[in-house]
Amino acid sequence: MRIIAVLRLYSGFETSLALRIWRPQGLPSIYKWLSNLDKRCDLFLTFTAKDSGTTYKSSWLYPTDTLFSLKEFHNPIRVLAGIAFFRGLLPRKIGMVLRELRQAGSLVWICYRLKPDIVYFDSANVLVAAVVARMFRSTPVVIRVLGVCTWWWSIIESLRWIDRLYRYVYQSTHFALVVGTQDGSGTEYWFEKVLPASTPRLVSLNGVDVMRSDDPEVEAMTLAFKELRRNGCRVVLFVGRLESYKGVDYFLSEMLYLLKTTNHQVHFVVVGSGNLLNYSIARVASAGYADAFSFMGAVAHKYIVNFHEIADIYVSTNFDGNLTNANLEAIACNDCILIPRSVTNEYIDRQTAAWLGQSACFYDREGQESLGNKVRLLLEQDGAIEDFKRRIAKAKKNFLRTWDERFDEEFRLLCDLRLNAERANGSSGRVRK
Repeated sequence: MRIIAVLRLYSGFETSLALRIWRPQGLPSIYKWLSNLDKRCDLFLTFTAKDSGTTYKSSWLYPTDTLFSLKEFHNPIRVLAGIAFFRGLLPRKIGMVLRELRQAGSLVWICYRLKPDIVYFDSANVLVAAVVARMFRSTPVVIRVLGVCTWWWSIIESLRWIDRLYRYVYQSTHFALVVGTQDGSGTEYWFEKVLPASTPRLVSLNGVDVMRSDDPEVEAMTLAFKELRRNGCRVVLFVGRLESYKGVDYFLSEMLYLLKTTNHQVHFVVVGSGNLLNYSIARVASAGYADAFSFMGAVAHKYIVNFHEIADIYVSTNFDGNLTNANLEAIACNDCILIPRSVTNEYIDRQTAAWLGQSACFYDREGQESLGNKVRLLLEQDGAIEDFKRRIAKAKKNFLRTWDERFDEEFRLLCDLRLNAERANGSSGRVRK
């Protein structure tokens, strides 16, 4: 089966591709899926540079489309340039419109040449996907929605022209399948509002595999925290990109407040990089608590389990949904996990609460049950942290699954799409020998 996969060039992939080494950071749901697909199919992977936005920053400045050959993939990887293609000659917004048109034209040509059985897009490329779906009506086009952020929710009723365009694309395009990640953001409810009732859909929880690393590098990184715990200090872990939309500033505010109001020994380990890394380091230093925080920067995903092992408490500040990859890993590691209650959207974390129940500690953004106050209560109540660890170890058995189980579920649907298309077109498929 020949599949063209078209994904935004996520920041965690940029350095990896530039160095021509397949070592992506973050997004295991994407890089594991791509590796799995390449083993099963004739995969042609295309990344599209989407440039910087309010919720991400791109450092991909190549002005031309580029091909990369990596030993982990059978076929070369193509990266389509973003607005850098126009070499600064156009205003940004005009450049972004022309970027989409140019990338759509490139994908139409690629599909025409390769004649794929399926074309698989992520939601960042849904405008391009709509063009391809209309040009190649006999080829199944699949959309992958990696959770629903605040902006995706806003397109439901917004009158802005760009939001109306996205809403029209979802409601009018015949997509063969729309796959949504069950990350607690209310994907299943969003689908009900933006997709026609006739559009096939799947909302699926990501997989999680817990494997600690014996690499001496990570052992050295975590040794100091193990020593702190042996001396009676509690360790609080934060994992995520250090960006404003990820809540790191809120986390720091609450933990600095906690340090001023408790006598308990506590140390904070922050794993992740981003635009606010240097700001965060400077902020805790100016508050006089530099020694209470360890900023680890970007850490290879294979080392994450080792950091969960040294944590007493894991904190999530995701106000858009809490079944993310990082949180699933914390659940799989039996962490005492703190999760925010959503106050902006009634659909967010409905499934999270149903699955976790009383096995996680939920907090409010402010007030008596704010994050800082909840952490203090856990520190003060003997056995509370260990009790939550036992609860989560029991609750997770009802919903967690491995990545292989997750991939098998979706791959069966892709195989069905190919078979149905073959029957409709009277053609034979292509399967790697």
